[in-house]
Amino acid sequence: MNIFELMHGADEREPGERRSPLERELIQKLQQRLSAEDAEQELHYHLLFTGRVQGVGFRWTCLSSAEKLGLAGWVKNLRDGSVSMDVQGTPAQLIKHLDSMHATYDRMGCRMWLDEARDLPPCEGAAGFQVRY
Repeated sequence: MNIFELMHGADEREPGERRSPLERELIQKLQQRLSAEDAEQELHYHLLFTGRVQGVGFRWTCLSSAEKLGLAGWVKNLRDGSVSMDVQGTPAQLIKHLDSMHATYDRMGCRMWLDEARDLPPCEGAAGFQVRY
């Protein structure tokens, strides 16, 4: 590992290992929903990310991805250095959102780790995504 990688926390794990077991489980559950009759039904999750997720534009990258995909919800930095996200969309939208976030932060060598995922009831009429403070 060179000095740049040390300073920026490069992640030497294989691409498949860059996702937490919880995130891999969530994606598998979402993929199963893709083939179900209700594949277009919106799902609502509260997610908590740890790793190098503050000071690297995580919230703004999240906002951009969510807006492009038409997701509803919010993202917020927490005092302990983690990031909390409340997100609602179809299974396909949610998978694409997580993939988009990883594509950005894997390139930067930042560890983005899903530590919590809570399934919530969908909110009727939820629209828009925002950064909260």
